[in-house]
Amino acid sequence: MIVKSIKETLNNIDKKFDTKFGFVKNFFKRYFPVISTLFLSLIVTVFVIRVFYSRPRIVAAIIEDDIKLITLALEKIDARCNILTIEDTHNEIDFLNTKSFSGSQVGPISLAYPKKWEGPYLRISPTLQEKFYEIVKAKDGVFVMPGRGVRLPNGLVVGKDFNVDREAEVLKLAGKGGPLSYEDKKFASKLIFKIGDWDSWHLKEETVKDINRMLKEFNEAMPFTCNDIDDVRQA
Repeated sequence: MIVKSIKETLNNIDKKFDTKFGFVKNFFKRYFPVISTLFLSLIVTVFVIRVFYSRPRIVAAIIEDDIKLITLALEKIDARCNILTIEDTHNEIDFLNTKSFSGSQVGPISLAYPKKWEGPYLRISPTLQEKFYEIVKAKDGVFVMPGRGVRLPNGLVVGKDFNVDREAEVLKLAGKGGPLSYEDKKFASKLIFKIGDWDSWHLKEETVKDINRMLKEFNEAMPFTCNDIDDVRQA
């Protein structure tokens, strides 16, 4: 009897609910495909907008990481081989994946001890928008930075909207609000070693070990990350 009474009560509640709110139920039954489609479209739209607005930050982080790794590779090359000269004001960095070479010059750099070359230093020589990074000679030093023709995350194009030559002060250009910066990211790194210094062991052994470790980690990660960021680099 108790079970039957509960059952009847629940049925009465269900009937009353259908009487008062049945139109809501029918509405959702009828328009559920439309509502679900609109909801999914909203989610996709929000995702696309977030990706669009976060893309400059992603590109800026990629540039900063590339420059750091290139700089580390050049520091190791100088520590082992001593970089004597760098040819021009702008020099493409397309030689870091070179395993061996003849003579004393590789790419735009001349070495005092070419036989100490331990390449390749990177699995690939990084590019951005299909352009190699460059070693650039400026008024306040020698820097690694994106190549000419690259559109930076701030919308400026290197070599078009601003120029970096031997009279340029790159540290200012890479300062806050400068053309070689975006938010807290800087798109230029000064080479701290002395070019033309014949002392081949001016870096401490521990520093060389740290450079080796970081370059090794990067090279091991390259096969897994190249495909993921390739579209971002080229865009």
